[in-house]
Amino acid sequence: MTASYTFGEMVSAWKSIVPAELRDEEPRILLRLLSLGEVGIQQSELIQELGIRQSRLSKLLSKLSEMDPQLITIEELPNDRRWRRYRSTPAAAQLLGNLEYAMAVFFPS
Repeated sequence: MTASYTFGEMVSAWKSIVPAELRDEEPRILLRLLSLGEVGIQQSELIQELGIRQSRLSKLLSKLSEMDPQLITIEELPNDRRWRRYRSTPAAAQLLGNLEYAMAVFFPS
């Protein structure tokens, strides 16, 4: 297999698994965000981990929390609206698992 063929197949796998609303997102950022959300993480920590601006992250988190099925849930403290923790949902875990399975073809162990 050539590198360009492999890349094309990986892009095809991405497009067949990832919901249409997310296909144009940068895979590195989306996958890292969903992975970090497995244990729950605050927005300030996400900004630092992902290396993106707060406005970009807010838009992505809104998109993920408004999707059906929802990929991120938002926990807030009732007395402090600034504190928010983001958690990946079971649907996000399934999406990550499906991508990992599809990519295993290209990177056998």
